[in-house]
Amino acid sequence: MLALLLAIILSACLSATGLTASTNHNSYILTNESGQTITPKSVQRIGNDLYFLGPDCLWWCAGSKPASEGIDSLILKRIDPPAKNELPIPWHEFNEFTYLPGKQALVLLDKSGDLFEYLLAEPENKRWQVLRANSNKLGQPDPDYVSLYPMDNSVFLLDPERNQIWQLDANTRPASNKLRALLPGILAWKLRAGDINITDAIAINYLDRRIYLLTKNGDIRQYGISSGAHNLCHSLGRLYFKKPAHMRPTRFYTTDNGDLYIVERANNRVVKISPAQGSVHALIFPAACNLRGLVVSGNGFWIISGDHFIYKGPSDESTLSAKTNSYELDPRLKGLILPIAGQYLPGHPGVYPGARRLYRCGVHEGLDFFNQPGAKTKIITGTPVRAANAGKITRIDSAYKDMTYAKYNRVIRECWQTHQTSDKNEDLFRGCQVWIDSNNGLLAKYAHLCKANNKLHLGDQIKQGDIIGYVGVSGTGENLPGHTPYPHLHFELWLDGKYLGWSLTPAETISLFEDMFVFGKR
Repeated sequence: MLALLLAIILSACLSATGLTASTNHNSYILTNESGQTITPKSVQRIGNDLYFLGPDCLWWCAGSKPASEGIDSLILKRIDPPAKNELPIPWHEFNEFTYLPGKQALVLLDKSGDLFEYLLAEPENKRWQVLRANSNKLGQPDPDYVSLYPMDNSVFLLDPERNQIWQLDANTRPASNKLRALLPGILAWKLRAGDINITDAIAINYLDRRIYLLTKNGDIRQYGISSGAHNLCHSLGRLYFKKPAHMRPTRFYTTDNGDLYIVERANNRVVKISPAQGSVHALIFPAACNLRGLVVSGNGFWIISGDHFIYKGPSDESTLSAKTNSYELDPRLKGLILPIAGQYLPGHPGVYPGARRLYRCGVHEGLDFFNQPGAKTKIITGTPVRAANAGKITRIDSAYKDMTYAKYNRVIRECWQTHQTSDKNEDLFRGCQVWIDSNNGLLAKYAHLCKANNKLHLGDQIKQGDIIGYVGVSGTGENLPGHTPYPHLHFELWLDGKYLGWSLTPAETISLFEDMFVFGKR
């Protein structure tokens, strides 16, 4: 009886075109079946159902239930993937997902670059399977898929690291799932004037045989698809529209009527572009919001904001000059300094938390500081590393000895045999480390050091800016014969037991670090 009631309530809130808002129903709290709030990262509408994505599961919208305060809740049923030993390869952390109507399957992109499917075709036998395992056979740099979008029964994958758009036929057997390159794929350091360059793209969309790419500065580039050509995409130039000032895009959506939506998490703003009408509008959200995935409904849209699902329509539109409200940074992340003086934040997602690490079948949990051209401080072996935050030293490897050739190779083999990096092996790959606990849920880890500061000891209280160690290559294998060393600092921030970047997309992660360090404050 309860299930029937929920279905009736849900059908009143959903239509074939999605959720419909009324005066009293333009905001829903997202809860699980026990009434606890949840904060998914993305959403897909499939018929009258909604599927939400978490970093470690799916959520299915089973109905809405009026709350005592008069605000409705969307009750989401958790759908866990199989245990990691029940699939040919384990999942790590889901980044984004999409839906293939012809196959009736949700395709989930893992941060390691693996692709998984959740099949919906047989409701009584819904199941998970591996669509494609990522591979490093292309050589360096490894492919890094940051966004995906469906076309018929194939999936487009955006790979800015290799300057490429890949197409994957989702109907082929996993063993023969080869990617088809749609661009010349000229690597970043070989680019010349006039070459197609998508190394700054953060999101991909597709509509009417035209691929749209959103760049990190808010430009939209268009690519046509030509049948029969070796490289199937050709540039159609930029989509010209009036851009608002200080765009910081994180997500991108197209609609069947040709409208486009750009989500700016850092600015708490959604930009609506209507090329047919030649209009651009802004939709402004309060500072306390946390804008994530979006689904279109008629002339408006529903968007995830933390643990809420919020509707915005034409009556909510503002001019592009309307003042925005900056994303509210967690107070514990305010006032940090970069761990290397005279440096600045890197520009590409491959060195940020959440990037793939194919050599060990894992996910990067920190930010790598390599030598940046033009920086005041040159990063070499022995460059001082300072504390980004004050706190207590809870680990310091004062007498560190790096892995031998035999041990390093054994650890790498274990990663490939299990298609994952165990916590034990990941700790080995960090090399010589110093950990600083701020005693408020914030933990900083400094890794790959050539040595720790020998004047410091376990349990010492240190101040922000104190030198805690020196840059090296420990744990990377680059100390071994025949390897070229690339000294750099691996810097991890952990908040309440999760690495900073957990559950965020690459664009959202970079935006967060920019907010923390004031756009490269030295």
